Amino acid sequence: MFKEIVRNYTLQQLDTSFVVLQNVIMSVGDKPEEIIAYVNRTRSFLENREYSKISIDYNNIWLNPFSATESIIPAIYYLKEQYGEVISACKNEKMQKEVSDFFISIVEFEKENSSNAFAKLIELSSYKSKLPTILKNPLAGIINEIYSNKNKDFFAKDYRVRKMFIPIEKIADISGGKVPEVLISELPNLVLPVGHPIPYEVYVGHPLDKNVYFPISSYQVELLKDKIHEFCYLVQCLGATELTIEAYNAAYSSKETNNRTDANAELGSFAKANYHNERKSKLYEEISNSMSVHQQFTHNKEPFVPEGLMWFQHEVSWQRMASQRLVGGLTFHEERMETKKVQMLESRELTQVKAQVKALFVKADFTYDSEEDSKFEQHENDTLSIKVKF
Repeated sequence: MFKEIVRNYTLQQLDTSFVVLQNVIMSVGDKPEEIIAYVNRTRSFLENREYSKISIDYNNIWLNPFSATESIIPAIYYLKEQYGEVISACKNEKMQKEVSDFFISIVEFEKENSSNAFAKLIELSSYKSKLPTILKNPLAGIINEIYSNKNKDFFAKDYRVRKMFIPIEKIADISGGKVPEVLISELPNLVLPVGHPIPYEVYVGHPLDKNVYFPISSYQVELLKDKIHEFCYLVQCLGATELTIEAYNAAYSSKETNNRTDANAELGSFAKANYHNERKSKLYEEISNSMSVHQQFTHNKEPFVPEGLMWFQHEVSWQRMASQRLVGGLTFHEERMETKKVQMLESRELTQVKAQVKALFVKADFTYDSEEDSKFEQHENDTLSIKVKF
């Protein structure tokens, strides 16, 4: 991938170094024949791309005492695909740091497809970099090509690959983290909340609808709401006459509602000083504010299972309830739904993505505060109950 860049760079360095050495040789009266023959052979091999034939002779005077020649050594090793030797040669303190970083990064990228190496190459290709122009300019073109290929059909891939993404404004923002960073300008027509995407926000995909993504701070509640909506539609089609959504342990004191309405009496039972119950109250409040917590229905057709359901095929209890209802005789059903069942991220993943977002904020010179930090906290498990009468 990078061989043409390295080849052209090596040819330039070979000629530049040889000019320097010729002047030195003339001043000291040394024998130039051996050096001239070596340079000519090496140039010929480079021009014909016969890299395996190039020899690196440390006894040859042109390779050793002059700093102008130092970067030729890792370049030749790279062309010969002797990557371990490239890394060793880059430890030479005489070499320009940007050139050393370049060779180390292209080796790491080609051997391991390293995201960190790719991020480093982006940095080296920026206008601020002191990398020689003969390397920097073509490197920028290759980076654009790599980025396009890395994200080609990204949103059509397996959920484990596309589970999260972070929108960025330019390729230079890439941090080298675990979560794919996608240019906002290249995002397909995703279903996102109004006002989104927001740069450097983390989005988590719906596990059953590949076009739908939610901000990481709200994805569990949104998935739970989506699941509840589908369940309510299912039981309505199955002939439900009444359904009520309440927090699982709502039976504890409706007396603590502080004169709330009966429709929200269950919510008050969680308004205790206990932190865990406060969190449950917030969950229930979010659900109840976005959908009815108590509904009644009348019907004019026989019970049926509607088409187009997503969660149904993954929920055995729903399938069993539907079968019982279609056979006849089922008059009541209670379904409990837990946030842990829609928890798509593990604590380890949250830690990794938090570190990645911090790095992006530093690059963008943004302030990373406690509000940002709270987005990556693992929520405790909360439970809602849906009681259905048929």
